[in-house]
Amino acid sequence: MARKAKARKATKPRLGRDVGKRRKSDIDTLSREMMREESASARSTKRRLADAGPERAPLNLVTGASGRLGSFLLGALLAKKERVRVLQRRGAPASYPKGVEIAYGELADRAALEKAVDGVDRVFHLAALVSHSASPEALLEVNYKGTRNLMDACRARAFSLSRFVYISSIAVYGKSIETLPATEETPLNPSDWYGKSKAMAEEVVMQYTERIPVVVIRPAVIYGEGFDEAYLPMLSALEKGKMPIIGKGNNVIPFVHVKDVVRGILLASTSENAPGNAYILASDERKTQREIYAIACKHLGVSPPNGSSPAWLVKLKLRLANLSAALSGKKPKLLEEHIDTISANRYYSIDKARVDLGYRPQVRLEEGIGEMVEYYRSSKGGKL
Repeated sequence: MARKAKARKATKPRLGRDVGKRRKSDIDTLSREMMREESASARSTKRRLADAGPERAPLNLVTGASGRLGSFLLGALLAKKERVRVLQRRGAPASYPKGVEIAYGELADRAALEKAVDGVDRVFHLAALVSHSASPEALLEVNYKGTRNLMDACRARAFSLSRFVYISSIAVYGKSIETLPATEETPLNPSDWYGKSKAMAEEVVMQYTERIPVVVIRPAVIYGEGFDEAYLPMLSALEKGKMPIIGKGNNVIPFVHVKDVVRGILLASTSENAPGNAYILASDERKTQREIYAIACKHLGVSPPNGSSPAWLVKLKLRLANLSAALSGKKPKLLEEHIDTISANRYYSIDKARVDLGYRPQVRLEEGIGEMVEYYRSSKGGKL
């Protein structure tokens, strides 16, 4: 079915357009007008923008920059010679490349958020509590209320903001999708409180569409170097012949490489079509569980698994193993939510991102899984 290229066309805030047009003719006059029009709290930001001139590198605020996806996005922005500011919790371990500006604060601290967004051109909001087992209160506090606080701070102090990109998740669709492939128009039906908190955060972001150029990104199941959790234990189990096919193995697993997700995020941050829209970022390949295991085992140099087990039995065994690990003070290597990811049949259309953003996945699963195997061997010595 044909789909319009633009699901919704939203314009940039009027102030941003006026600044762009008038800066060329008379920056000094513009500064004087702004000083009369803006409140005292906004004057310093406006004056800095005028003094910097039209050639200044964009200033990007990245929340969650120390995370797996965040570190790749941070590297991509720095490679483009853009300025980067990160929101960092005090006391949290983190190391950033030279030149990265650090704004200390948390999503619950409105004053710190207003200081962090002051003068930025773009905001990439990645910070989140990613958990399918955390309490509803904890998830809502960070993912929903934290996003609302950041949006309010942007409205109050981010006067030069040209784009707010919110990183959501395909968890908003739930584990069981009635009609495949899912699209941006597929009804949201989260299966747990993590998905619910991300869906509620999306709603908050979209409420600002008329005032801030917002974009929502829904990445599929991200993999790549640095994504140790679940992936490395699974590769170890495959190498040792201990990983069974879960169910029939004919289900599609919607993997997408982290580098492709970053490309899509950057496209959404500059495309004129993007504001007011949500976009799915996934691979254009549809590989089944069996096919993915076969690729991984080829790179591992072992035979793919032949035996299969129902998901419920694998979860039961995992639950007992994790209970034993907890009693001995060890951290579980695999969780039941990982089994859901492996065994669920889900795949997504990226047509909207292709048309609106020019998004084209570049990392094929054969290449990406081979990269993961090399990373597994180098980071853990092939032993877990």
